[in-house]
Amino acid sequence: MAAYCSPIFFTGLFVLFLFNSTYGRVPLPWFFDAAPSWAQPWTNPWDWFRALLVPWLVLAAPLGAMCLRLTLSETREAMDEDFVRTAEAKGVAPNDIVRRHAAPLSYPGTLSLIAVSAPLLITNMVLIERVFSVPGFFRYLWRAAGHANFSGNVKSNPPLPDFALLCALGLWGAVLLIVIGLVADGIVSLIDPHVRTSPARAW
Repeated sequence: MAAYCSPIFFTGLFVLFLFNSTYGRVPLPWFFDAAPSWAQPWTNPWDWFRALLVPWLVLAAPLGAMCLRLTLSETREAMDEDFVRTAEAKGVAPNDIVRRHAAPLSYPGTLSLIAVSAPLLITNMVLIERVFSVPGFFRYLWRAAGHANFSGNVKSNPPLPDFALLCALGLWGAVLLIVIGLVADGIVSLIDPHVRTSPARAW
């Protein structure tokens, strides 16, 4: 509930306040440097993974909480189905009943939720980049929108919006949303036979 309801920037700042290596209450120098340093994944994979692990976890927290709540509710609803009661009557272990019979009914809905939540995930990614100073999408978006990089005389030489870069970023964001939706629909059609057979029945 806390991960689902807390704003993503509040969660990121709260994690920094607790675990930052310079001013945190419980310093974790392995995952927080005094000055953000970023490595390439193909040159120094450990430093790359170490620097991005905390932003990844904070970014995934709201979506993971939503998926958990949806999976739990649908799994509990599936426990009243006839085939689940039949498995219980045959003496199947409770863990096997949940894993093999009840839980798979929640997978299509959870995947559909992930596809629908892709715009929220991208918005949170921009906020996370700002909070953790990650050199990613937001840096180029901020520059393309006409904001200064805190260098030079901004008043005498104000930056101008880069409309070409803004259009490119918007295009790639739309492509990313479409790809996520197509991948989620493809996986849903593989794991849910009702989706595969519904077009044939309609025709």
